[in-house]
Amino acid sequence: MGPDDHRLLRDGRLAAREPPPAGLRAGLAALLAAVAVSSPALAQSTDYLFEALDPYPRREVGVVLQVRIRDAAGRPQHGAAILEASLDKSPDGQPGAYAPVTVLPTSDYGVYAFKTDLNTDGRYALTVRAKLPGVAQPVSGIVIFTTPAPKSALPPAAAPARKPPRKPAT
Repeated sequence: MGPDDHRLLRDGRLAAREPPPAGLRAGLAALLAAVAVSSPALAQSTDYLFEALDPYPRREVGVVLQVRIRDAAGRPQHGAAILEASLDKSPDGQPGAYAPVTVLPTSDYGVYAFKTDLNTDGRYALTVRAKLPGVAQPVSGIVIFTTPAPKSALPPAAAPARKPPRKPAT
């Protein structure tokens, strides 16, 4: 407190300074309200859903994994800058088994593509960290991919075509 923050009354008590004029108080309140409304809230990773378009990719070199990012209301999030992406086999207890990941461009709205090698069967965890437009902090998510697909996820196999019986020669 400065020396001019209070003044001494005749009876020896200290009196506080007069409050600012009403117009100034209203202006400050309006300014604070505008700042509060325009400031983006800090997003939590739990506010966003990272989902695999095909959770059962083929086991091959150069496979493309696609991930859609949605907000809490289910709307796809377009225009994210992928800051980091990594793939490992941590769901199978092998967190040190990493595979290189390359981010690919995609034209699908809210879908992000990653090229990698799936050399063995099992479950893979793709960890993505992205900076979304209008969100102050980057968000992260983990998407699980499984290869080969479980039997229940595969479409039913078509029956092999049968040859018609041969007519006897006459």
